[in-house]
Amino acid sequence: MLPQTDNYHRLISILYLDQKRADSIKSWSINYLFRPLKRPLEHLVRFICLFLISSYRTIITSWVGGSCRFSPSCSEYGQQAFQKFPFTIALKLTLSRIAKCRPGGSFGYDPLPNESRQTLTDKVFPRNGQ
Repeated sequence: MLPQTDNYHRLISILYLDQKRADSIKSWSINYLFRPLKRPLEHLVRFICLFLISSYRTIITSWVGGSCRFSPSCSEYGQQAFQKFPFTIALKLTLSRIAKCRPGGSFGYDPLPNESRQTLTDKVFPRNGQ
């Protein structure tokens, strides 16, 4: 009977070690590895977008001239959005504003929304139950 109990304990230890190995693999997933880089990458992308907007405002607008239908202009709106909101929300707000700025579209005073970040996040990325 001793060999059977020995095999039983060996099987239990193998299953336990396999579970520990699976847990360790889950903890070293891609999200876990890149979690510390999320904030610096978001700041880098935000900086690049702000740089592109400011270079557009200084270079292209001086050659072509300002012809935005809204106040504040679309580039000012985008700059304010990237300074105030997280990247994904700011990108959505900026692209939707640029899509509205066309001949035959609306015009006039259109400021940034004063809603909280969580409210805007729920509007941009609705949950399944809503």
